[in-house]
Amino acid sequence: MLRISILTWRQLKATPIRNTLSVLSITFGVALFTSIDLVNDSTLKSFTSGIEAISGKASFSLMAGHSGFSETLLEEVEKTPGIKSAIPVIETQAYFMNPKTRATETLNILGVDLLRESSVRAYQMSEKQVLDDPLSFLNQPDSLIITSRFAKEHTLKVGDSVQFSVSSGIRELKVRGILIDEGPAKAYGGNLGIMDIDGARLQFGKIGKLDRIDVIIESNTHLEEVRNRLESRFHSRLNVESTASQSESMRRLVEGYQGLLSFVGILALIVGLFLVMNSMTIAVAERRKQIGILRALGANRALLMRLLIEEGLVIGIAGSLLGVSLGKEVARHMSGLVTRALSNQYLIPVYLDRLELSREQIFKAIFLGTATTLIACIMAGKTALSIEPIEAIRGPVSKIKSSWKLQASI
Repeated sequence: MLRISILTWRQLKATPIRNTLSVLSITFGVALFTSIDLVNDSTLKSFTSGIEAISGKASFSLMAGHSGFSETLLEEVEKTPGIKSAIPVIETQAYFMNPKTRATETLNILGVDLLRESSVRAYQMSEKQVLDDPLSFLNQPDSLIITSRFAKEHTLKVGDSVQFSVSSGIRELKVRGILIDEGPAKAYGGNLGIMDIDGARLQFGKIGKLDRIDVIIESNTHLEEVRNRLESRFHSRLNVESTASQSESMRRLVEGYQGLLSFVGILALIVGLFLVMNSMTIAVAERRKQIGILRALGANRALLMRLLIEEGLVIGIAGSLLGVSLGKEVARHMSGLVTRALSNQYLIPVYLDRLELSREQIFKAIFLGTATTLIACIMAGKTALSIEPIEAIRGPVSKIKSSWKLQASI
């Protein structure tokens, strides 16, 4: 084994350019695969964390699509056995023109009942735990609270007025509070605004309407029992969604797009396989006479194949490690394109805060890159090592005649 290792290192040093190209072909394939896998996984995690942050302590959320439903259903939900509290919510996507980039951004605005909201979601103000003038906030229908991240990105402060485009037209809202980026304020990548529910109804043309009811159940009741009651009572009017079911619905919504991206990543590895196989085929052809001599001296096919596999193992591991490192950088540049494409295709705001490679993803990328290289080496060496020793020593006898050469001779 030691002698084979020495031969392997000598061969790698003898052809540095070809081996470098082989390593790079694996590096680029693994980098693309890793970046796509990382972006897909991080996108789903972002969806899940956003849904959990917005849901807060709610056991279920009752929804009815974009059109909303009558607020009279709130009283019916509250009277359902096992319900501790029901919190009404108005949800609206408002579009804001970034003055720096001139790009249109989405601000997700929640209209909440501030008297009930504390039971399901906890917000923290950046300067004080309460607003300077809560009554003024409630009495002004244009009052808006934004996150510190959104305020920093757009150089906004308390007292500034901002114009938003919503489904009911252009609305000018005034910033009257800024949230610390904790809890619900971390949802949607920080692009979250809070309004009083009555002001949101007036501003967004939803008088007498609700978009969602968040439900907290009694501590001594079973989750599934309450869910069955709600579904049997409101099945024709409302959808009963848990945090897990909302995350699963989002996963199913984007799995087609993410599947296409994953296919591109696998295709990159396949391209890398053929590049390495071509490189190893050339390397074996150049060593044809050496291989023949080794076989004449007693080296069997299995021993020579092990030599090729060891060479491929070095190339595969080196290329895979470089590919994982490069893949994270590619993912950073790629994330913006993917989130914009998802947002445009599915008409939902998609945000991606963090890109973190898990240990499983690193091992998977290294395994696939190394396995691809080893497969390429085996495929390249299988045919070459089947040649008899005397034929390998003599070299190729027959000349390959291609069609274009025949035409040239004519």
